[in-house]
Amino acid sequence: MTGKIYPEGTEWDKLARDYLAEFGDLTVMERCWSQYKHLHPVLERFNQTVAEIMTSSFAEMVAISQQFRNLPNTSEAEKMELRTIKRYLKRKVFNYDCRAKGCTPHQGVISKFFQKKMEELNVHTCFYCDMAYINPFVDGADTKSQFDLDHAIAKGNCPITALSLHNFVPSCPVCNQRLKHKKPLAANDADLMSVAPCSEQFDADKNIYFKVVQAKAYSGGFMKHQENYAVKVVASGKYDTYAKLFHLEERYEFHKGEALRLLDLKRKYPTSNLKKIANMLHKTTEEVREDIFGLGFSKEHHRCFDKMKRDIL
Repeated sequence: MTGKIYPEGTEWDKLARDYLAEFGDLTVMERCWSQYKHLHPVLERFNQTVAEIMTSSFAEMVAISQQFRNLPNTSEAEKMELRTIKRYLKRKVFNYDCRAKGCTPHQGVISKFFQKKMEELNVHTCFYCDMAYINPFVDGADTKSQFDLDHAIAKGNCPITALSLHNFVPSCPVCNQRLKHKKPLAANDADLMSVAPCSEQFDADKNIYFKVVQAKAYSGGFMKHQENYAVKVVASGKYDTYAKLFHLEERYEFHKGEALRLLDLKRKYPTSNLKKIANMLHKTTEEVREDIFGLGFSKEHHRCFDKMKRDIL
């Protein structure tokens, strides 16, 4: 939630090359794509190679999706052709998870790629909610994934972008399977460009804000009166739909103790007290602040609830 998934510039170029190198059947995919476009001239408008589509920017990927949605789909013949095209592409060219006979799914290859690139991509907590750790774990001789890869642009709507690297959002099963599932991230492409964590324009850090509200003031401490406090999510514009889609406010309410504990510490250790402790320990005030609140540790080591903690303090 606090940053973009993918790097830009030369870092992205290297990541894209590494991604393509994982696909041992890329040449076969390119040949199938080229041959199928000749069979269905309606696809000739897509002049990109498979490799170019798989490593396109998010903006380019959205444009490809728009083109695909605009394919002729009025007459019965056009509808039948479009169904045939979708079925073939998701099985033979841009196959993510179809396991029909003669098909080669790439879901496992892509998952392994993300496992290897976890640190490079800063994949540690769910990019949608920041509430759950998403990490690989070792099970015997195998490394397995404790995360989902959600498609920002549904592969059922546009099979051409099903393998595009910029289409993947590492997320927790709750966000991907139970809440978003097949629902779109945004009402239109312009909004999607802003709210998809895999987009170059994503900036939830500035557009989603957490705060603690209360019915009335208590002097006995926050944790002692948890029932009187609630976590509220303030989301601006199109990010309001994003916050509601993932039920951020309702889910963070269950974990409000994380926020209230910090507020108790903040009341107990105002700046004046931090300065006194710093003088006694021969430390800086900021060093003592970090020792007590641990915000630097939380950010550097990608702890859950990092965004909420920084907002309330």
